[in-house]
Amino acid sequence: MKLMLKTVEEFSRRHRYDINPSKSSCIRVNPKSPYPSPDFILEGSRIPLDTSTAHLGVYRNTKCKVNTKDKIELGRRTAYSLMGAGFNGKNGLKQSVKARLWSTFVVPRKLYALEVLPYSQADLKALEAFQ
Repeated sequence: MKLMLKTVEEFSRRHRYDINPSKSSCIRVNPKSPYPSPDFILEGSRIPLDTSTAHLGVYRNTKCKVNTKDKIELGRRTAYSLMGAGFNGKNGLKQSVKARLWSTFVVPRKLYALEVLPYSQADLKALEAFQ
């Protein structure tokens, strides 16, 4: 990990962009490990250890579990944002157009990053129930 941080610093200097160490955070995947956590240094500043962090909209925590409730809520909010475009009831758009909007906008937002996080059968059932 320390070698990776050195490579990131060198690459950012070479390509002239800044990485803000105060906006960076680290999580321990196995917090019960008997080994002490190492100090990670980025551009002279220590990166703090957190219990959860987000990267590109993917929230991770020390348990490495999918937060199914948040994923379903994101899908629900996306569907509600389409209500003004005629996504509601039978007096709006045609059913085929609604199905296309659902599969184009709601499903990708709901399923984003689920392929990289381990999920259980209970998570899968909750997502299918929302679907």
